[in-house]
Amino acid sequence: MTYFITAAADYIRPWLFAETPVPGYVHSVYRGAVNLVFDYHFAALQPEASPMSPITLTAGFPLEDLNVAANTPVQIGEGKVRFEGGPVIEAAPETATVPTLMRRTPLSFSAMAARIKAVFDACTDPGMGFYPLFAEPCESRDLITSAMKTTLKDAETAFRRGKWEPFAETLTGLTGLGQGLTPSGDDFLCGMFAGFNSAGGLKGSHPAKAALIAASDAMCRRTHPVSAAFITCAAEGYVSQTVRALLGDPEQGFDVNAMAEKIQAIGHSSGIDTLCGIMFAYYLLTPALKKI
Repeated sequence: MTYFITAAADYIRPWLFAETPVPGYVHSVYRGAVNLVFDYHFAALQPEASPMSPITLTAGFPLEDLNVAANTPVQIGEGKVRFEGGPVIEAAPETATVPTLMRRTPLSFSAMAARIKAVFDACTDPGMGFYPLFAEPCESRDLITSAMKTTLKDAETAFRRGKWEPFAETLTGLTGLGQGLTPSGDDFLCGMFAGFNSAGGLKGSHPAKAALIAASDAMCRRTHPVSAAFITCAAEGYVSQTVRALLGDPEQGFDVNAMAEKIQAIGHSSGIDTLCGIMFAYYLLTPALKKI
């Protein structure tokens, strides 16, 4: 049987089509995705129905058919993913390239801030993560959310005082905080990168963004490799296809409720945690959004 990759995110596509194959191994098999690590980079073979992230390679077949396990050697390149002693997956003749690099938002800053808040208000409580800190009324349900709230308040204080390095260092403390393959704190930081990148096109480059980028290596060292890969992508301006649409689609035809559903479809709380990070970035740049 021939296995095909039907789509590749723009961030990961160069490795898929590298002229010389790069060796690596299977990092993990998690919720239907096969996560690969190679040359300090990650790729995720995911089912066609999965939300597209910057490291996604969409599999046009049931991934259970691969029957691979963690630590299986693998090579990527020349348009193929080769598992040692197992199947070869080929890029389809017309493998779609899915853009995940942030683009300039077509909306004004205030209009984008209002869109972000409207989408959040259309979301439902995932029962974990940052949601209760941005909902009405603001809640601190347990020790983790209390720690999150304290960290955000400390980060805001540093931001208001123009202390950019302490601001970024404080937020680095969120790394690895929470449950799941991508902990809530990591997803929130990815959202902050996306928020500052989006707002940067509207308000110019901000020193807080530069401080966050400078701290990204430290963030990656505090969490596990899969989550670190998403932080690296976010720091470089790459986001999920859903977040790119949230921050880049024009007003005409934009459906708040449909976007909320797509956000909530990303992980257990990853999408909403990312959205909260975006909201916090916009809040820091204007007090108009809800204060935590």
